[in-house]
Amino acid sequence: MALRIEPIRAALREPSFRAYLTANSVSLIGTWMQRIAVGWLAWELTESPFWLGAVAFADLAPAVLIAPYGGVLADRHDRRRILLWTQSAMAMVALAMALLLWLDLVGIIGLTLLVALHGSLIGVNQPARLALVPALVGRSHLQTAIALNSVVFNSARFIGPAVAGLVIAWSGVPAALLVNALTYLPILVVLPRLVLNENVRPGAWQGAARAFLEGIAHVRGSAMLAPLFAFFIALSLTVRPLGELLPGFAGGIFDGGVEGLAVLSAAMGLGAVVGGLWVALRADTFDLRRTLLLQLAVTAFATLFALSPGFVLAVPLIAGFGFTLTACGVAMHTAVQLGVEPELRGRVMSLFGLVFRSVPALGALAVGTAAELLGLRVAMVLAAVVFVMVYAWLWRGLPPIDR
Repeated sequence: MALRIEPIRAALREPSFRAYLTANSVSLIGTWMQRIAVGWLAWELTESPFWLGAVAFADLAPAVLIAPYGGVLADRHDRRRILLWTQSAMAMVALAMALLLWLDLVGIIGLTLLVALHGSLIGVNQPARLALVPALVGRSHLQTAIALNSVVFNSARFIGPAVAGLVIAWSGVPAALLVNALTYLPILVVLPRLVLNENVRPGAWQGAARAFLEGIAHVRGSAMLAPLFAFFIALSLTVRPLGELLPGFAGGIFDGGVEGLAVLSAAMGLGAVVGGLWVALRADTFDLRRTLLLQLAVTAFATLFALSPGFVLAVPLIAGFGFTLTACGVAMHTAVQLGVEPELRGRVMSLFGLVFRSVPALGALAVGTAAELLGLRVAMVLAAVVFVMVYAWLWRGLPPIDR
């Protein structure tokens, strides 16, 4: 396996991509601060794994209904304009959440509703955001650009929780939400100035449902994309919800408090950063077989983390989970971007967004509910066992050349 630095340099020579990457990194730090703040607030209000899963579900599930329309919008309208409006609205939601918390006007139900509003905006935002990156770099730099985007995302996962833990400890959850609102400013300044090398070509008008079905048909007809989506859906329903359930492990299993949650989230983010850099430095792309084998590594780390007897051992295990999950995610993301035509990119990427965000929400709700009855450790191990069984069944259905 060859690693080299030149692909990273080449991608960063694109001024629009470089500007977007920098501004987006600031925004993502705020996003992760909000995720930690909201997760910890939900735990403080209820001390319930069910409500942790329910809040995660409220943030992610709206994309099930909205992302298909968001994908159609991304194929018909200027993606920069879509991002500008949705990012502005998300900043306003963060401000409103901070103000209501300062006034002590929000309980768990109100928090869940505000989180659902944020998730609805993500449903429109995500397809346009995922479809934007290929328009900022050439096709030959696409895997590197996606990997760098992942590095930025997971660097924010490392930095955001650490900052959130300090801010919450010093000033409370509302202060963390206010900081998140301010982190949207750089991306709002940069978006109108981006120069795209791939323009949206709307084509003939048709209903949103029919247009979205074209994206589904494209995925189903692809020998590469169809199995990737099937395996990733299975992983997202069972093992990936571990990230959403970290507050329960930090507070209920390891007795680490908000500081322990920040450490676990930061360790997961650090592992993910290393995983993203590993992919960015690779001279080759992942084939289907290696991508699927990475999913077994993800499952192994999740299982070992759930069985970890103490906090000290849990930290490197959650870092390994972050490393393998990110490498697997970047490999899939690259395959999807390379396997889609530009005029279908928004719709197909909305499908990717559904798998990436909304399916883990269903999994978090299911695993969180099981944890109410069985405990977090048993529920997470059971989820891993279910994934391995589904994985074996799906693997048997692959053509021999893809194994």
